[in-house]
Amino acid sequence: MLEPPLWDLLLFSFASFVASHWILTIPAAVGLAVLGWRGGPRLKSFRWLAFGASAILAMPFVLAVLFALHDKIRAANAQAKFLRGWPCRWGSVAISSDRMWERCELASAHAFFDYELPVGTRLSYLSETDEWSFLIPEGKGLAIKALSATVPGAFSLEASGDGHLKGITSKGGQTIVVYGVVLGTMYVRFSGQAVFGKTSQSTVVAGEQQPAGTAVKIDLLTGAVSLAGPKWCLSE
Repeated sequence: MLEPPLWDLLLFSFASFVASHWILTIPAAVGLAVLGWRGGPRLKSFRWLAFGASAILAMPFVLAVLFALHDKIRAANAQAKFLRGWPCRWGSVAISSDRMWERCELASAHAFFDYELPVGTRLSYLSETDEWSFLIPEGKGLAIKALSATVPGAFSLEASGDGHLKGITSKGGQTIVVYGVVLGTMYVRFSGQAVFGKTSQSTVVAGEQQPAGTAVKIDLLTGAVSLAGPKWCLSE
């Protein structure tokens, strides 16, 4: 059995002593540093001895902090690559007393139920509500089978944990065509077999011509279009 070199044993023993007696060594390191700094010319070369002794006493704690940071970075990288099995460029997990929030940016395309999320999609998951949010990057469309349509990029898609659509939001002037009705994607809401949103152009609804911006309800089973109620944004 190979024995470690004597110097390694001495260094390990010294570091262990300094760390285990931190209540004495930390004040001593600080005191020596202050002495070297404030001593001025009166201490002459003893100033550097004070600085050196302070550095030696502080070194085990500095190394411990560096090693801890290194391990944390490695763990975060590993976590990002394998977050819930998603191929991520980066990822993070925030945990509180009653919830867990996970975030990730896809390094490659990945399937989520009926959706083929493109590379660069930023996703987040909130355990409290069991809801997913996907920010689709600009220039990347997403096919939504339930609507028989493709939503353009630069929008957010909200879905429940079982893959059911809950909403679509965007900041730009993107549109989506559902059963021939052109909807703006600033805010589109899903509830059961119906989709709610505002038209982006003048549209015939229930036999009457309605202006752009009219809130409508589209039955995904029959394709029937009707005026949405005043609280359509709250539909679940």
